[in-house]
Amino acid sequence: MQSTHSNDAPDEIPSETRARSSSLVELSSRKEIALTVETLKEYTALTTPLVTPNNIVVTATEGEERLTHSIIVSQFDEGFNSLQKVITMPLEGQACWTNDLEWLDYRTAVLAQGSSYKVLTIPHDGDIDGCKIHDFGNSKMHIEDIREISIHKDNQYVISGGYDGHVHIQSFGGSHSSKILPVIASKNIGDSVSSVLWHTNRPYLASWTTDPGMLQLWDYRSDEVALSFHAHETELYCHEPIKSNYVLLGYGSGNMQVLDIRNLTRCVTLFNGEALSSVGEMMYLPEQNALFSFGIPGFSRWDVDTITSPRERDCSSNLRACFQTTDYGPLTNPAARKCSGFFLEDRASPQIAVTTGAGSFMIFDV
Repeated sequence: MQSTHSNDAPDEIPSETRARSSSLVELSSRKEIALTVETLKEYTALTTPLVTPNNIVVTATEGEERLTHSIIVSQFDEGFNSLQKVITMPLEGQACWTNDLEWLDYRTAVLAQGSSYKVLTIPHDGDIDGCKIHDFGNSKMHIEDIREISIHKDNQYVISGGYDGHVHIQSFGGSHSSKILPVIASKNIGDSVSSVLWHTNRPYLASWTTDPGMLQLWDYRSDEVALSFHAHETELYCHEPIKSNYVLLGYGSGNMQVLDIRNLTRCVTLFNGEALSSVGEMMYLPEQNALFSFGIPGFSRWDVDTITSPRERDCSSNLRACFQTTDYGPLTNPAARKCSGFFLEDRASPQIAVTTGAGSFMIFDV
């Protein structure tokens, strides 16, 4: 992609129809643990979970209503049948909650805390009592909080998007011991960045979305963005590349859109119907041919075969299953029903781990 495009007045968009709830399968979890009640003696929101192959789970408390925040590290048995050990690691400083976290490798998690990074390390022997949190003296590139990060698995470049409207790319290669984070590239977006991603099939290509409804793709070797798409909704909270030429967009309204980046007028709107009232995360699993959308009050599973077909008009009929959380304790905030998810790789059968805004951790067979 060599030029910059915009889409202020698209051609006719295929018809929009609501998902038919009669076609849905209600998913139920194999196991549910109230982590925050277990460890903090209270209900509180949890970030997206990270899970190792030997069932160590890393998550963190979040939310402005809390005065103190913690990283929660849990050890489960092989089948997630019992919680063997759980530790809490208090975080210090103002605005100390963790907005996002990702694996650098299965022993090292990068935490976006405030406007800088911390790193959590897990010992080689897997004893979570030996976990440590490390600071980075030069990692504060943003003037406001980091909202989301994404790590390129091949070169360990981390891209961060902030409430300050900036995107920064820094290298974590070998740096969790030296505490030096080289700056690879930066971009001033101008609006609060709601999500950032690497496109794994294109090693130099990153993308982001903004709250006002902008999607941009950027080859960081160039000063100019490769593609810009102006959405017709605000509260554009997340995006997810699927196959090679499509990007899924998720909105605070609960809607999703399928965008063909080769032709920006080819855009199909999907409705989550009664399944979700807000979409905050999406996850594409190619081997399962499935897309998961997470938000309030749960998550949905979609089949993607016909979502990307130009002939498909009623893509909402591909909403196959959903889960809605109902146990959110004494909390009245709608965000208490928020769900986030993580795909468990290298399992005998595919599974996802899910955390909720009320502090629960669940495992689902998918």
